[in-house]
Amino acid sequence: MRIPSLLPVVVLAILGLLSIGVPAEAQTPAPSGTGNAAGAPRSQGRAPARPEPQPVAANTRGAAGRGQAEAADSPSMPAKVAPKAPPSQPIVPKGFNLSESQQRLLDQVLLKWEQQSDKVKTFKCSFTRWEYDPTWGPKAHDFQTSKGEGEIKYAAPDRGEFQITELFEYDSKKVDFVRKTEGLDYWVCNGKAIFEFNSQKKQLIERRLPPELQGKAITDGPLPFIFGANADQLKRRYWMRDATPKEEVGKTIWLDAVPKFQQDAANYQRATVVLTETDCMPFALRIFLPGGNSDTAYKFKNIKVNDILGKWDFTAPRLSATQVLGGWKHIVEKDPAEEQKVAPPAPEEPKQAKRPAPAAQRK
Repeated sequence: MRIPSLLPVVVLAILGLLSIGVPAEAQTPAPSGTGNAAGAPRSQGRAPARPEPQPVAANTRGAAGRGQAEAADSPSMPAKVAPKAPPSQPIVPKGFNLSESQQRLLDQVLLKWEQQSDKVKTFKCSFTRWEYDPTWGPKAHDFQTSKGEGEIKYAAPDRGEFQITELFEYDSKKVDFVRKTEGLDYWVCNGKAIFEFNSQKKQLIERRLPPELQGKAITDGPLPFIFGANADQLKRRYWMRDATPKEEVGKTIWLDAVPKFQQDAANYQRATVVLTETDCMPFALRIFLPGGNSDTAYKFKNIKVNDILGKWDFTAPRLSATQVLGGWKHIVEKDPAEEQKVAPPAPEEPKQAKRPAPAAQRK
């Protein structure tokens, strides 16, 4: 089973594992840590084939470039045409320049993860999710803004469902966590399109998968890295490293991941995924969002793999009558790759016929 990552962001890839530029060294989650006053373990982790993504570019301006410019402007030397600049390369983040032994260990882990993932036909689990934001979250609760319970279902290769079933959000006026009953995150993929209920926009957003991806793997979903791995694809899209603490060796595997390409980096700055040592099933995930210090942590439980009763109907969801009356709309988003295609030139209009100029009269 292979899941490339986005709800489009978070919630963007139920079926995939997850900064930008040159981020600080990725922090790791602590799934076995103790909870805070609100019950959320702050140290836990949280929690696409596409058109070729654009790399987070390195700075190509340097001494060589300056020398070429000076040579061209020098009156004593003939002007030269500057050679074509080499393609920009992603900048390796701090802490991700691996030694040969570290790379071999990572390769072994990714290969084992891929082999175990290929055995998964159906997957179901429940999870607890904690969200943190130092701007809006209460300091007394370690800046936690919400705590939710949810469920994930998956059927290989590209059908899945992510749903928050219970949510408590911090209310600064009441100085307490208040239960929320409407607008809970819900995401489903039926193999042909990804559907997301966005309560802030009051939209049921439909993102249709291009034909070449249907029946293969989901490219976007709410939880990257959760439904499997393709070792080569992971190494192409992310800088990765084994970050397993000594006390967790033999029990869990911790992997830090930083996106190499802008398409992924727009969704998450970095992530740490925690897998069980025995079967490489997801244990915890922590996703750090771009543009700040906000992050989301997940802990997975009650995992069932290849359950004989695991036959679910991933039908395309519809808006209820109540939602329609409440102003909700069904929006179909265009594929970014299609939007970037250049429209064919309009057919040239036929030129207007001209009357031949009269012959010069003979005098």
